[in-house]
Amino acid sequence: MKKTTLICLLIIFTALAAFIIAACEKNHDFGSWKMNTDSTCTEEGEEIRTCRSCGETETRAIPPYGHDEIWIIDREATCTKNGEKHKECKVCGEILATEVIKGDHNYMIEERREPMGSTDGYIRYTCDRCGDSYDDILAASPAPVSVWNGTDEVKPTSLVRIDDIYYYEINSAAELAYLHNETEINNYSLNCDIVLNDKKLYYNEEGELVPNASSLNHWTGFICNRFRGNGYKISGLYSTKSGLIYEAKGDITDLTVENAYINIQLKKGDRDYVGGICNSLGGSYYALGSVNCKKAEYCSFSGAIICSCDDTVFIDGDRSMEFSSDINLGGLFGYVGSMETIISHCECYGLIKAINLNYNNHGCDIGGIVYDCQNINNCVNYATIKSETEGFFGCGGILANSMGEVNNCTNYGEIIGQVVGGICGMNNGHSKCLNSVNYGNITATSVCGGIAGRNYGKIADSDNYGDVTGTTNVGGVCGENRSSITSSNNHAQVKGETNVGGVIGKHEFMKDGAEVSACGFVVTDDINDGLYGIGNMSSNEECTILHE
Repeated sequence: MKKTTLICLLIIFTALAAFIIAACEKNHDFGSWKMNTDSTCTEEGEEIRTCRSCGETETRAIPPYGHDEIWIIDREATCTKNGEKHKECKVCGEILATEVIKGDHNYMIEERREPMGSTDGYIRYTCDRCGDSYDDILAASPAPVSVWNGTDEVKPTSLVRIDDIYYYEINSAAELAYLHNETEINNYSLNCDIVLNDKKLYYNEEGELVPNASSLNHWTGFICNRFRGNGYKISGLYSTKSGLIYEAKGDITDLTVENAYINIQLKKGDRDYVGGICNSLGGSYYALGSVNCKKAEYCSFSGAIICSCDDTVFIDGDRSMEFSSDINLGGLFGYVGSMETIISHCECYGLIKAINLNYNNHGCDIGGIVYDCQNINNCVNYATIKSETEGFFGCGGILANSMGEVNNCTNYGEIIGQVVGGICGMNNGHSKCLNSVNYGNITATSVCGGIAGRNYGKIADSDNYGDVTGTTNVGGVCGENRSSITSSNNHAQVKGETNVGGVIGKHEFMKDGAEVSACGFVVTDDINDGLYGIGNMSSNEECTILHE
């Protein structure tokens, strides 16, 4: 009986199972999908589900997730060098791509100056990342030219009103030549290019004039109030007395003097100031402070200025003089008599040289643009400066004696003298030398620095790229420092005998609150090996060694 019952149950179960299976083949009762194998960024995963009735399973593929991409900068691009970046997956870390980041300047228009007279204009583009710049030239139209015969002089009579100021118009070389006779102090406006000598005034490396000077038209400087160059040029100036203008009490603007040769020989005991464009700007040394002279801008001088002293000839025949001559030179301007005068956007090319000048150890100081000034900016000197005599302030690529603020100025010219600075010979107390660069090589018989020979004020954000060679107190940025120097670097070689430093030769604080900070100098196996940043202190405090 039991055996029969078991057989019957088995038959029932088998039939039931067959019925269920037959039914599931048509419609499984699957549960939810469950993860069996997870997918990756590149490979499929798998899901599975099970029939609740029969237990049969079913699978399906899970698509790859795909990469979660991100770009990573490996090396930033600069204006002159390419950078690199790569793309990788944030999940698996696989490198998916690499690309070069092109290095390039981002030029923006900084300044536009329209053509004026015979002077080309320009559009200046400056990179807002590195400061590199270039100019697109805007060509000037051909200008009228007047050639002087060396004798004709005609009084100017035509008046023009500009900005509520009346000017006598200079329409010919003869009218310009008349001005040294003028007893009234007037304003003048130049309306043409003027040629004072129609031959090239060649000079050799020593500054000696190659043509015979006897065949040249000699120029005599004049006195005026304001002088507008209007972009015109005066060429072929030859003088043994002064620059183009002896004294200007007012502004000088937009004037070019080129192919000039100024050779002044002083008597023993003479004192004077000489500038290629103007000897005294804003008043003479003996009558200070013209309120009319607010600016001297967009002026250029090219040629030679040579000054010397004949010790055998005495001033006024007084042989009791026991001192030699005293003269101060500027490539464009000699003496600046007004504290309000701002000199800007001026350039000098050629040679400035002083020989045998000495006055109680205050013989001849030379500035590539001006002897001294309260405010000067955006000026460039390309001229070679040579002083074979002693001077108190020394020689500077931009000015000898800084009495205010020098900003954004550059020197490319070689400078040779006793006390020398690439930008200024002396940066006086309360003066500032800012954002300026020297590229010219410097050689001194005494104190010298890439930016300033002596500093009693402030030097900041200024760099030297010219080799500096002297004897005592020789520094890549400053020879003798008694105040503050910040964020200024030397990138060139420094050589001397005593107190030689990559940044400062001799350093001693003389002012409260003075500091030396964030300065640096280059050291390689060939350049400045063994030098300290501050020479007399044998210290690199606040002076970082630069690796370039």
